[in-house]
Amino acid sequence: MSTLYSALQLLARPTPDPAEQLAGYLLRLADMNCLRHPQELCQLLQSTPDTKVRASLVPQVGVYDLAPLARSTGYEIEQLEKLTRPLDVRVGRFRHFEYQGRRWPLSIIRSKYRAWCPLCLRTKGKQLASWDWHVTTYCPEHQVLLVEHCPACNKRVSWRHSSLYRCACGAELARAPRVSATTAIDGFNFEALPHDEQLRHIALTYLFLSENYPEANLTTLLAAPIPDIHAMISQISNSDLTRRKGFESTVQASLDRRYAKYPGFGPRFAALPALRGTALEPELDQQLFVLAETWVNAQSSKPIFEESGYPAITIAGVASTLNVSNHVVRTLLNKGLLQQASLAPTQPFPDKRCVAIDGDSLVELQRLLTPARVGESNMTGVSFARFGIDHATRLDLIKAIKTKETRVLAYDHRVGLPSLVLEKPTEPPSHDGTLSVKEAAQQLGIYTDAIYRVVKQGLLRHQTLPRRSVRIQAQALEAFHQKYVFVRELAKMLACNATNLADRLINVGIQPVHGPTIDGGLVYLFRRADITPAVLGQVATAPHYKSRCGRGHKQQIGSADATKLTPREACSLLGIPLRHLEKLCSSGFLTPLQQDTKSSQPVFNRNELEQYKARYIGNDDWLDHQQASGIAEKLGMSFRHLLRIPGLLPAENNGICTVFSKEKLLSAIQFRQSTITLKELASISQLNPKTIKREATSGCLQAEAIMIDGKQPRLFFLHLAVEKLKSSAAVKKSAIANKMGEMSDAGLS
Repeated sequence: MSTLYSALQLLARPTPDPAEQLAGYLLRLADMNCLRHPQELCQLLQSTPDTKVRASLVPQVGVYDLAPLARSTGYEIEQLEKLTRPLDVRVGRFRHFEYQGRRWPLSIIRSKYRAWCPLCLRTKGKQLASWDWHVTTYCPEHQVLLVEHCPACNKRVSWRHSSLYRCACGAELARAPRVSATTAIDGFNFEALPHDEQLRHIALTYLFLSENYPEANLTTLLAAPIPDIHAMISQISNSDLTRRKGFESTVQASLDRRYAKYPGFGPRFAALPALRGTALEPELDQQLFVLAETWVNAQSSKPIFEESGYPAITIAGVASTLNVSNHVVRTLLNKGLLQQASLAPTQPFPDKRCVAIDGDSLVELQRLLTPARVGESNMTGVSFARFGIDHATRLDLIKAIKTKETRVLAYDHRVGLPSLVLEKPTEPPSHDGTLSVKEAAQQLGIYTDAIYRVVKQGLLRHQTLPRRSVRIQAQALEAFHQKYVFVRELAKMLACNATNLADRLINVGIQPVHGPTIDGGLVYLFRRADITPAVLGQVATAPHYKSRCGRGHKQQIGSADATKLTPREACSLLGIPLRHLEKLCSSGFLTPLQQDTKSSQPVFNRNELEQYKARYIGNDDWLDHQQASGIAEKLGMSFRHLLRIPGLLPAENNGICTVFSKEKLLSAIQFRQSTITLKELASISQLNPKTIKREATSGCLQAEAIMIDGKQPRLFFLHLAVEKLKSSAAVKKSAIANKMGEMSDAGLS
């Protein structure tokens, strides 16, 4: 659709300059056509108003479709694409743009505001593409720093609503004050460098900036003021960008300077920028990581501590310094080993999850973890090499260092908290006459869970305390040991397998009082009086025995009675899995009989299984939902809308799933093929449904009413009713026409 804007043509169409980027070219194009800003130019070029949320103006300045721009300027789209830095997605936090065939994060360039050289802007009248990079801070031609704030309103100049020469407030950008810049040693241009040297240049800029900023984040550091960035990158030379020695030595020198500025944090904190990497290219990040690891290992294991004055850092920085997860740092914070610092919010709505840790408290913690003395004989070493479910209990030991109850045996600041080894005082045994479940299990040489099972079954007298704590009297444990014996103790005495020994004892007639087949216990428990030397001799001489396969039967023992089937035999007879057999029992279709005395599994009546199989499984009349839908579709019927919703086909349940009768399905399909609904009949005959209902009630039409769940009956009519209604409507229409003709003839006469 043609609009007023689409019919207009640009008066001036300047030639694109390869030194410009698309945003700079649109600034010049809008200025030469007497437009206020590129946003007005974008509205002029767009044929329809854009109601979507607009992305940042750079790299595409809102013109993602270059066809309108090409038609208005007369240049080819390929020529305009050379000025673009295409985005991978329009919106998003982690967008990338394409430059020289490679993907770069959007934070590398000034995507929301401009930077310019006042002298170049006045003489050349162009916004150069090289000014967009954060690492470009000065003009090599005029030896002045780039300007990024308006000289009048002191705000950053946006791409969208500024012109080539003026800010949105109206101030002239070329009149901005000029600040002389310290020229880089070699004076190179960033865009003129090869790709590998560009990556190393950004990496060195990142490392150099992190020397004065505790938080090592590439996006945050590149947003620093231009004078701060220039003061660091002016130290970079061409020799520092070489692949091997030059780059490696420069990285190590940067880490040395950062370590000298924050010595109390340790060498891992100094190497944090290189350990995290730049996220520009995996090969570069891997090289930085190897250099950082080599540098950390070459440092002293003990850092230099100072009194105070360390800056606050985030939880992520502390976690990387201590080489632990953020959760462990929060645990240290909750236990008071670290202190939280209050920072002024850097944005109107700060993230509540971002917590700053006081730097002095981190230094104090590392000073506390410095080894002071060797261990003693009555102490137990506790290593922090791995953090499991009990790491909170281990961190409690660090709090005891201040009270001299716990001492540090080893701690390497180059490794972090995983290298910590403490010595814990050996706890003397309690003498109150009671034992815990763990102590009772140690005395009997059995699993802790086995003691819990025995206590639960009431075989071992105990005392229940709050919080599910169980205490056992020493006399009660002694009485239990004299009365009962675990098969594990017997197997250890006879040097044999506990499972096989239990099976042999049961095979010779010694029944356990507790175990897997009795009450679900873990280990078989026998009465000690039943285990006599004669029984053990009989077990040793027995040639064959029936294995019960230890905990829970790995083999299913068949029933001796032919009329009673085990669950596995029942599933084999019906051809269903075990979970379906459980559904049949819960639904009431099958009733398990009383458990067999020889086995703990339920049994089923064969006659009941045969009846169920003959009724549902062996009967071909039953169909599941998929089969019924397939038959209905072959006959041209919708199973859901033509059969289920009208209620012509009732559903039944076989205990496992919903089934349908094949005979009823075919009769319902035949009925629907020979009838039509009230709505369909009204549409065909062009009559009111109420009229059709009245005709059906008076007997003129033959209809069949079907009741569905007590609702109003639905009417179905035979196809013959259509012809009757059509003939009835034709007779009425002719009668009315004849009557009107008689009335007109009477009026004429």
